[in-house]
Amino acid sequence: DELGLEASELAIFVIVALLASIPGYRLGAYVTNVAGTHRSQLLAYAYWAAVCLVFPFVCYRPAHQPFAYVMGALVGVGYGWAFPISTAVYCAVTHGGHEAEEMGIFIFSGQIVGWLPPVIFLAMNESGIHTRWSIMALAGFFAFADIMMATLEFDRLQKLGSEETLRHRQLAETDVPGVSSVIPSFSLSPRALSPSAANWFRPKHGSGSGDYESSPTATGDVNATAVMPPPEASTTAVPPVKDTELAVLDLEAAARRDAGGVKEE
Repeated sequence: DELGLEASELAIFVIVALLASIPGYRLGAYVTNVAGTHRSQLLAYAYWAAVCLVFPFVCYRPAHQPFAYVMGALVGVGYGWAFPISTAVYCAVTHGGHEAEEMGIFIFSGQIVGWLPPVIFLAMNESGIHTRWSIMALAGFFAFADIMMATLEFDRLQKLGSEETLRHRQLAETDVPGVSSVIPSFSLSPRALSPSAANWFRPKHGSGSGDYESSPTATGDVNATAVMPPPEASTTAVPPVKDTELAVLDLEAAARRDAGGVKEE
């Protein structure tokens, strides 16, 4: 209202902002490659706060209409930069095996807190306060987010998350009886077994037909000679498995007991 924009002009403002989000995304990708994911997010939030502070001083009367589209482009750049990088940072520190629940927390938190800035803006605007001050108030949210994210030990959390993810992938890719044919349905990476996991499927000596035999070290049975097909060719029905990791740990514990001659009580 303060700028005197008509409905068509307001629509153009929104279109300009949406189109500017494309180069904003490219800018965010470039900054991320140069400065890193965490620093890119800090810069994105600082950029948002700066836009919210500058906008009210540049566009606040009808004579400033030409500048409105420039500010719309700057707003679009912020959208294209801040939103993807915030998701990337959260995904980078997510622990393996907990992706679904932690991403659910991320979405849930955004939904229950996302209403607060618009409510404050609306309350200030309806109270007769000039819109320029309402927009400036939004900068406080980005400044607060920047301060909180600056305290995040991103490198340590990313390292822990990567180690946990790698551990879960190795566990998932270890072929456990009753689990092997389930693995391809949720494995997140190409099959790359560790040496201990690779012992599960070794070519049968003297066989050129592609038969495989189970590993004595994996089963704990020194006389094990059961022939097993490759996991890709397995057609046997698989019993339901509630927890792949527990199945792997139980198998490893049984192998250690057999190797050490410890009898289970």
